[in-house]
Amino acid sequence: MATQVFIVRHAMPSADGITLSERGAEDARKIAELLAPENIHAVISSPSEKAIRTVQQIADHAGIDVMIDKAFDERPIGKSGIDFEAALTKLWEDPSFAFEGGESNVTAQRRAIDALNGVLTQYEGKNVVIGTHANMTVLMLNYFDGKYGLPFWKQLSIPDVFKLTFDGQTLLNISRVWKDGKAPAAEQCGN
Repeated sequence: MATQVFIVRHAMPSADGITLSERGAEDARKIAELLAPENIHAVISSPSEKAIRTVQQIADHAGIDVMIDKAFDERPIGKSGIDFEAALTKLWEDPSFAFEGGESNVTAQRRAIDALNGVLTQYEGKNVVIGTHANMTVLMLNYFDGKYGLPFWKQLSIPDVFKLTFDGQTLLNISRVWKDGKAPAAEQCGN
């Protein structure tokens, strides 16, 4: 039996960057409706409030608690002295590089993939939601397919949802199930 992992990039934050905006709260509701038929067995989230609030209604619908896992928290960029996008460009150009106080792509990706492998072992044959962030979403997808990189990160919507289907630890498919405020007809992203 396949394991399905839904990676949910958090919804639009409010001006404080912590909670969800009105639009973000509405999108979180839409994601919960979208995933309601999926028989979700576990909901795991970054400790970030915006990530938790994005997946909370999914857990409520399933009658389960949101479990927190710091491994899915956003990776710190660190002190770069340059704007955010320029810093990300540097990090993607040299995956082993890290700014002072930050994480390299290699380190952040390893953290997330180790946690994802634990999820695949613990919830084999089940349906799991992981609430996370843009960088971590793309780093996890990139682990399986190098076409997911900085250009793909720039195309993410807020929120975004990807379904990864596994047989054991082997990825079978990646599909995008949310894009720009609606659910596309299972847009295939390759594997």
